[in-house]
Amino acid sequence: MDARWTGTIALGVLLLAACTSAPGGAGNPDPTTDAPVVGEAPGGAASGDPVGMDPESAAERAEHLGIEDLPDVEPIRNIAPDGSGLRVLAECMADKGYDYTMDPSGEAVNIDLQGFSEEQHNLDTYICEMQYPVETRFRGENGEREWRLIYDHFAEEYIPCVREQGYVVQPVPTVESYLEGIRAGRVPHTPVTEVWDQVQVDVDAGRYGSVDEFHRTLCRDTVDLDVLFPAGER
Repeated sequence: MDARWTGTIALGVLLLAACTSAPGGAGNPDPTTDAPVVGEAPGGAASGDPVGMDPESAAERAEHLGIEDLPDVEPIRNIAPDGSGLRVLAECMADKGYDYTMDPSGEAVNIDLQGFSEEQHNLDTYICEMQYPVETRFRGENGEREWRLIYDHFAEEYIPCVREQGYVVQPVPTVESYLEGIRAGRVPHTPVTEVWDQVQVDVDAGRYGSVDEFHRTLCRDTVDLDVLFPAGER
C-alpha cells in the first residue's frame, strides 16, 4: 500500500494569531503545553468584524509558512474557529484540487497532499486563510476576565461532571494562586490532563467513541468562545 502525504488543519490552527497573555501583561504560557483550550464557538460563520486579517498577523503567518512573495488576496468573509470554519477552509483547499476528509471528532481536517509540493501547499493554505480569516475577536489575548471564566468552568462545571462519571480528579487551586501562576508565566492548571487517560480506558472498553466525544457530549472541557470573547468587546 502506498503511503500518502497528508496534512492537517485543526481548531488550534484557526487560532494561530491568538496570544494567551497573562493578566496584567506578564508571562506568556506556551500554547503547545497542557494549557486548556480556550473555548469552542457554537455557530457557523462569524460576523460583526471588518472582513480580513490585519497586515501584521498576515505577515507573521506568511513568515511561518515560508512565503516571501505575498500574493494579493481579497478576503471573502470571516469564519469562527469551529467545525464549520474548518470545513470552509477545507472546501477552499478542495477548490484548489486537494482531497480532504473530516476527522470524526469534527476538530480537524485531513488534507491529502499527494501531487502537491510543500511550497505549493503552504501558499494555498495562506491564500485560503486570508480569504477566510478568523474573526478578530476570537484572536484576542486572554486577560484576567477570560482566565477567571476558564477557572470557573473547571471548578464549577467540568470537575463536578467528571467526578459524577466516576473519574478521579484533584480540585483546582484557589483562583488567587491560579491567576498568580499565570502572571508568573506558568502553565495554567487543567484537570483535563488528569482525566484524559481515565476516559481513554472507557473508550477502549466501548463506553464512548472517543475522549473528544466524551468532552463534546457529556462533560464540556471548554468555554464557548462567544462567552469568552463577546461580540463588540474586542
